Amino acid sequence: MKSRILPLLLAAFLPALASARVLTLSNNPQNPGQYSTFADAQTAAVAGDTIYVHGSSISYNTINITKAITFIGPGHNPQKQAPLKAQFDHIGIGSSGIKVIGVLVNYFYTTANSLTNVTLSRNRIDYYLYFNNTGSHNNWIIEGNVFGYLTTGANFSVGHNSFWNFYFENNIFSGHLENNSSSSSAYNIYFNNCTFLNKSGGNAAHAVAWKNATYNNCIFYGKNPTPGSTGSGNTFNNCISYNATSNVFPGTGSGNLVNQDPLFTTYTGNGFVYTDNYTLQAGSPAKSYGLDGTDLGVHGGTYTWNQNGLPKIPYISEFTISNNQVSAGGSLNINFKSTIGQ
Repeated sequence: MKSRILPLLLAAFLPALASARVLTLSNNPQNPGQYSTFADAQTAAVAGDTIYVHGSSISYNTINITKAITFIGPGHNPQKQAPLKAQFDHIGIGSSGIKVIGVLVNYFYTTANSLTNVTLSRNRIDYYLYFNNTGSHNNWIIEGNVFGYLTTGANFSVGHNSFWNFYFENNIFSGHLENNSSSSSAYNIYFNNCTFLNKSGGNAAHAVAWKNATYNNCIFYGKNPTPGSTGSGNTFNNCISYNATSNVFPGTGSGNLVNQDPLFTTYTGNGFVYTDNYTLQAGSPAKSYGLDGTDLGVHGGTYTWNQNGLPKIPYISEFTISNNQVSAGGSLNINFKSTIGQ
């Protein structure tokens, strides 16, 4: 009885436009959704619909999203009674207008040319996002993600493709960016309130063969601000570097703090860790030092950082059935608590 009711409760909590629907996907037979495979859910969906994917101990493997839908998981580190994640090997981005929120994935990659208006929010990307297709890509928002949880290599690789109007907001990178220096068009690339962390064995530079990016209010902890190999046209404003092999900021820009400890509340010093706390201590030189008067790093700016990748929707944190045996015509007593991801 419990497994049949839970998908209905989740669907009831999800916001939906009058012209759009919410579909539920679960590959766990003990906790079914409307659809058990992504292929079936996507076939049923139309542009503008939302697919809510349930957490599961079973991987959803590789999928390719080819419709302009919103795809929402429970967060990459759910804070609830049954903290199951929606786990994927690869997720292909094969249409403009796609939004992916709150999943755990090894790789995001493009499966079509010239994709626009894509949003990737609050995901954990264990390896990287890369452009697998030729052509230009523009108007992407990449916000609140953790990149490189399992790798010291590339976190974002463009393969020399053209791209512009890319906004990286409040992300943590534990690897590096690479390969836009040969792109015929690479401009309006912004990194706002991002934090670049060094993992043991990683590249010393935060980027390799990298050009024409603007960094505002960012923290470089153990990562060189200067790109490795060819790199030009990069601008740094009100950023801070610390404990890198070279803490100097290249190119144009102003207001940067060189080799000063940002004083995270707690940091174990080897890339992103859930138990670390990236808020700034009261005495931090990066406190209230942003262009907008907020903190540098992921806890500054206008975006709300969520360490666990919880979507900004209500979710059930506790769910119990007090009478699991009900006679015909009887009542099933359900108690649950809900929380809204911030």
